[in-house]
Amino acid sequence: MKATKKALALILALAMLAGTISAMATGAPNDPSLVITTVMENGAVAVTGADFAAESNISFRAFYTAPGGRLDLSDYDYIDQYRTDAAGGFQASYATSKEFQIGGTVTVVVAGGGLAAPLQAEATILPTLPTVAVTNTRARPGGEFSVDVVLYNNPGIASMRLFLEFDDELFTLESVEDAGVLGGAFHYEFEESPASPYTLYWETDSTQNAAANGAVAKLNFTASESTRVAPYVIGVSYDELDIVNSDEKAVDFRVASGGVNVIIVYGNVSGTLDDPSSADSVLLTRYLANWPGIVIFKPAADVDLDTKITPRDSLILRRHLAKWDNYLTLPIPLIQN
Repeated sequence: MKATKKALALILALAMLAGTISAMATGAPNDPSLVITTVMENGAVAVTGADFAAESNISFRAFYTAPGGRLDLSDYDYIDQYRTDAAGGFQASYATSKEFQIGGTVTVVVAGGGLAAPLQAEATILPTLPTVAVTNTRARPGGEFSVDVVLYNNPGIASMRLFLEFDDELFTLESVEDAGVLGGAFHYEFEESPASPYTLYWETDSTQNAAANGAVAKLNFTASESTRVAPYVIGVSYDELDIVNSDEKAVDFRVASGGVNVIIVYGNVSGTLDDPSSADSVLLTRYLANWPGIVIFKPAADVDLDTKITPRDSLILRRHLAKWDNYLTLPIPLIQN
C-alpha cells in the first residue's frame, strides 16, 4: 500500500482541473460527494469526501487509466482506509511529482460510510510538459470515428514531423483535416487507404515559431466490420530532430497515445452508440416482420448472443426498455425466469 501511494500521488498531482469533479451516490444518507481539486500554491492535490455517515469507516480506492484506455494496476492502484469526522467528511492529500506527465484519467471509488452502493468520481489529467497526444473515442465495428492530434504546452516550433501508428488491417484512414494553426501542412494525398505509419508534417510559413496549442489535425477512420470489441491504440512517434524551433534546435515533446474503444451497444439496432430506445424496438420489429428496406446493425440486435436475430431478441429488448427486473443490462444470454 505504501509503495503505491506515491504513485497515485504523482498521478493526481497532474490534474489541471479548472474547478472540481463531483459524483453523487443514490441511496446514500445525505447525498455524499467526492471532489478532486488542485492546490496550486503548494503543489498538492486533495480528494475530499463530504456528507457521508459520521465517524464511520471508508474504503478508498483510486486508479489511473492512461490515454488509450490502458491500465497498469501494479503501479497505479492505490487502496487505503479512512475514518469520517463528526460531519461525515474526510480528506486525503498528495504531494506532487514531475515524473509522469502525459495525461489520462484518475478514478476514485469509495465504499462504506453509510453508502448503499460505492461512490465514484473521475478526473481528467492534463499534461504539464510539452506533449503531443492523440485523443480517445468510441466506435462500433464497421463504424466511422475521428480522433485529434493535440499539442499541450507548446514552447514554439518551426517544423514537426510525426509518424501516425495504427492497425491498418482493422482501421482505414479515410482523411486528414488539418487545423491550419502550424503553418504549411504537408500530409500527402492518398487515393487508397495508406499503411501505418502515416507521415504528418508541418512547417511554419514565417521566421516565427508556431506556439499554437490544442487540436492541430483531425484523423478520420473507418473500422472494419470484423473489428473485435476491444480498445485499440492509435499513437504518434517521432525521431530526433523531427521537432525543431526556428533556431534549428530540437524541441522535446512527450508522446501520449490515444485510441478507439470498439464497442457494441446492444439493443441499439440503428447502429449508433446511444442507449437503445423505443425507436430501436420498432425498427427491430419491422426487420423481423420482413418490411422492405429495413436495415439494422445486426450485432447489436443479437441481445441473447445466440448468433441469430429472432423474436426472442425483440422480446428481451422490449422488456429491457420497460425496465423489467433481470432485464436492466443487455446483452442477456439466457432469459431469466
